Amino acid sequence: MLCEQCRERRATVHVKQVVNGDATEKHLCEECARQSGEMDFLNLTGGVNISSLLAGFMNLEQAAAPSKQKGESCQACGADYRRFAEGGRLGCAGCYQTFTKHLGPLLKRIHGTLLHNGKVPRLRAQEVTRKRQLVQLRQELKDAVGQEQYERAAELRDRIRRLETEERGQ
Repeated sequence: MLCEQCRERRATVHVKQVVNGDATEKHLCEECARQSGEMDFLNLTGGVNISSLLAGFMNLEQAAAPSKQKGESCQACGADYRRFAEGGRLGCAGCYQTFTKHLGPLLKRIHGTLLHNGKVPRLRAQEVTRKRQLVQLRQELKDAVGQEQYERAAELRDRIRRLETEERGQ
C-alpha cells in the first residue's frame, strides 16, 4: 500500500483515530508521518515518550483545566495536575488520592477498567476470584437499585448471599 500523502513510498505507519465515535484511518510512510506529527509520541532513541502519549489520551488542555482553575495541588509534595499532564508522572503516592477524580477516567480509557486484573497466587486464586466477583455483584446491585430494576436487584442480592455463604463455609 502506498503512502496516502506522498503516493511514492510504502505506507508503514497506520494511524486510526476515533473522535466522538467517528473513526478515520491514515496510511503514511515514515517520512510523511514524521512531517505531519503522527510520530511525535516516539523519541529519537525509538522508545515511547510517555508524556506525549498520555497527553494524547488526556487531551491536555481539557484535562489540566479543572485543576488549574481550582488551584488543586498535592498536600504531600505540592505537585499539581498540570505537572502530571505535561510530564506523565505523579509527584508521590499522595497524588493518587489528590487527583483521583481526574485519574479514574484516564485509567479507564487506557486500560478499560479501574480494577487491577493481574496475576493471582495459585493457592488463593479461588478466594481472590470470589472477592472480585462479590465486589462486582455489589456494584451491579447498587446500579440496579439506582435504576429501579428491583427484580434484577433481588437476583443479584441472592447471588451475593450464596457467595458469602460459600465463603463462610470455607
